Amino acid sequence: MKEIDELRKQYYKAIEYLQDKDDIIEALPKPEYTNFFPIVYGLVEKLSIEITSAKAMFNEESDNEMKEYIFDEIKTFKFKLDTCNSLIKEAKEKEKVETEVREPEKKALIFATTNLGNVYFERDLKEIPEEYYSDVSECLKLIENNYKEENTEHAKALGVDNNLVGIHEMKKFKLRVFYKFLTPDSAYIMGVSMKKSDNSTKYKSFAATRNDHTKKEYVRLKEELKDELKKMQIIEINDKIKDKIISDINLNKRGVKSE
Repeated sequence: MKEIDELRKQYYKAIEYLQDKDDIIEALPKPEYTNFFPIVYGLVEKLSIEITSAKAMFNEESDNEMKEYIFDEIKTFKFKLDTCNSLIKEAKEKEKVETEVREPEKKALIFATTNLGNVYFERDLKEIPEEYYSDVSECLKLIENNYKEENTEHAKALGVDNNLVGIHEMKKFKLRVFYKFLTPDSAYIMGVSMKKSDNSTKYKSFAATRNDHTKKEYVRLKEELKDELKKMQIIEINDKIKDKIISDINLNKRGVKSE
């Protein structure tokens, strides 16, 4: 805080006798500078105080020549204040645009478990042909990186059937990873399955059954994630589960399947 105060004083001194807008802008910190906002907000506060003080002096002064001098000072202070506010506005607009175009924040992957605490996904993986393991990794990565549902080549909601409401699938070739959203920044990974060409609805039955088996855990986790400490603990545990799954996949994957 002391360091910021010193920087504010230095920047105020730097613009104290400047009159040209471009010179003032050049003398002030750039928006990319880490302490841009605290410094420029501090200058705004300082200039506002100077304006209030000068206005009080103006009202108390009787000498016309001195009043004219104070009036010019007030105009100068206001000009510098407007310049600072303009820079703040531009910096905020730029920050907003950069935030909007920034890649989506990653989602934490929370893996569904059985009543005995076993991870469904690890159990399901044993039924997936090893040549599809790379696709499993890719699907998990897409979910984690917040792949948008409108990109229906891979991701979509399963449907409006009561047993499927809220369930999404991430697909690649015949592989399907089923998940639901717990919070805006976390996804509940329910399981992974293959879509058999001879039975296009069987994999949906798999998802519906798994949904029934995990409803209680899903509701519990949704509530627990509201607590920041519990949320950190849950994410930490599941990051380790994810790392183990990816490690097992990399260790065992083989071959390349045809589309």
